[in-house]
Amino acid sequence: MSFIPFEPSSHASVLGIQASDRELLRTHAAFYRHIMFGPGPLSRRERELVAVAVSIANRCHY
Repeated sequence: MSFIPFEPSSHASVLGIQASDRELLRTHAAFYRHIMFGPGPLSRRERELVAVAVSIANRCHY
């Protein structure tokens, strides 16, 4: 397994890390599109609010 250094001041994103594996990146993008734009009881605005709340709870940038 590769070691990925963590630097709190860096702005490395999940997508940047996944870019080395095209299939993983495609899977992640499809998953994101399904969650944000797929059918479901929540509006787009509500989905964005949930994403922001989770990011705040996890202390990560959204």
